[in-house]
Amino acid sequence: MSELGDRTVNAAAGTDEPGAGPAPVALTACPVRVTLILGSTRTGRFGPTVADWFAGRLRRRRDVELDTVDLATVGLPDRLTDHDEQVPPTVRELGQRLAAADAFVVVTPEYNRSFPAAVKNAIDWFDSEWAAKPVTVVSYGRDSDGSQAAAQLRQVFGELNAVPIRRTVPIAKVWQRFAADGSWPRRDAELDESVNGAVDQLLWWARALREARASAPFVL
Repeated sequence: MSELGDRTVNAAAGTDEPGAGPAPVALTACPVRVTLILGSTRTGRFGPTVADWFAGRLRRRRDVELDTVDLATVGLPDRLTDHDEQVPPTVRELGQRLAAADAFVVVTPEYNRSFPAAVKNAIDWFDSEWAAKPVTVVSYGRDSDGSQAAAQLRQVFGELNAVPIRRTVPIAKVWQRFAADGSWPRRDAELDESVNGAVDQLLWWARALREARASAPFVL
């Protein structure tokens, strides 16, 4: 659901220069705008630890511009408005942030073989904001690696014309991954490979889809 009235998704592709027509923007040289969504809202949540760690990995990349959305603090209503109703200011503000993104990372725990209700609520408030943009999932659990939550999110985002990429970052036994010095997570070559692969693939798709949206509107 979106407050936007049109049914196309596009990006501005030019700037004005004296004596010349609009000049094409070198989209591949622009930073990729990644929005990281922290999905857990429960008391005592571990999500901020996972989200801060992954955000740190993204900030190592000079080609990334990061925006973090914490669903526990953005204040989205839990009841959707009808199509002809005006959306609340918190929804409108978050919608602008999502619309500006080139790619999304959802950091989510797995509850009862699925993802939290707060994540579904956040997804359902919007529509065109997700379209023609890549999504990956960082999932975690006390025992499981969150892969069932990630699989269900792939279906939901696919219905909204987003592009769930193949690579995700599943993290099992999340509480047992502290290092001896108290840092999280401890060094793990397999986890490093998972993160690097997911980020590389996410940014590849983000650039490709950004150029596609700039060259032709995506019809929902």
